Formats: sequence, C-alpha cells, structure tokens
Amino acid sequence: MSKRCVNGQLGPSVTSSLFTITVSAPQLLEDQLPLEASGVVGAAGIWGGFIVGPGITGPQTFCPLTPASSCPPGIQTVFDGTSMDVQVPGGQAVYIAANGALSISTPHSALFPPGSLLSGFGPSGGEFVYTGGPGTFAGSGWIGCPVPVQDFSPPLNFILQIFANISTHPTRSASGVPFVCEDVTLLLDLYTGGFGAWQYD
Repeated sequence: MSKRCVNGQLGPSVTSSLFTITVSAPQLLEDQLPLEASGVVGAAGIWGGFIVGPGITGPQTFCPLTPASSCPPGIQTVFDGTSMDVQVPGGQAVYIAANGALSISTPHSALFPPGSLLSGFGPSGGEFVYTGGPGTFAGSGWIGCPVPVQDFSPPLNFILQIFANISTHPTRSASGVPFVCEDVTLLLDLYTGGFGAWQYD
C-alpha cells in the first residue's frame, strides 16, 4: 500500500497499483504535463520510450481487435507498478535502456536489449523514482532530454524524453548538436479504469 499523487496533491493510501504519471518540471515553461508512451525514435535511438511536451495528444498504441469499440481506450499511458496496464498477451514491462532511457518492452516478448536495467526504479511515496543501479547505472532521479521535433508529424515545438540521471544519457542530438537535459520529477496519479491500452508502441 502506498500514497498516490492525485492532481498534483498527495492523496490517501490506496491498494491499486495502477497509475498515470505527471511530469513536474517547474523550471520549464510547460509544467505538469502527462507522461506518454511513444514509439518515435528520438534522443534515445531506441524503440519504446516515454516523452512529455505540449501538443502531445496521447500515447502511441495499437489494438488488433474488431470491432474497434472492443479495444481499451488507449488515450492514457497507464502503469501497473513497473509494467504497463495492457491487454496484450504476455504484457509489457518497463525497463531502463543502456543509455538511461525509460523504456517499454516489445509486446509478446520477455526479451530486453543488452545492458538493460530491470530494477532500481518504481512507485514510492507518490512518485515514480529512480534510485540507481550497478556500474554505469549509478545515479538517482530523472531527467528530460530534448527530442528532435522533426521526428514528429506534424512537428511539435518542445518535446522531452525521460532518462535516468546517469552518466550514459545522451548529450547531443543525432546531428551532433549539444543539448542540456533538465531535472524532472515523475508524480503518480491514481488510475481507476480498466486496461489502459491493448499495447503501447
């Protein structure tokens, strides 16, 4: 049982493990926006990251069911502890990639990319925390790093991808332009619906 952050406020203890995440970054112009699953290859160069920014209208999802009305809503990024709240057989787990990117596993697979971290993060005291890992995963907390806006169609103005605050996180764009990552806090918001999506991409 743990506390949950509801609308930015620490709420009563609940037994549900389901939650969405709001990104707190008071130093940025756009604060308190929802964290969304994204299959876009951005700063991480890895499929299945998490992004935040104005203009993002929801997560990237997929559902094969017919009729479409039988699919889960797919309009929010919903976590179940350190996994995703999905209907797809086998589920989808959350992990940290070798470069620090907070990531989602491929549907129908229990495999993770080489060098992934599967522990040292999760819900605690109203936040989704990172407490560190061995070797290059030493560190704590989260950062948001810019994603090239041209990766999106239509292009968006300002997007951050979430990384663990470790030494291997990106410091340059794919074209070699240096950028600065910002400290962020991931706040939990209680979710009381059914499956968040069939699967997240």
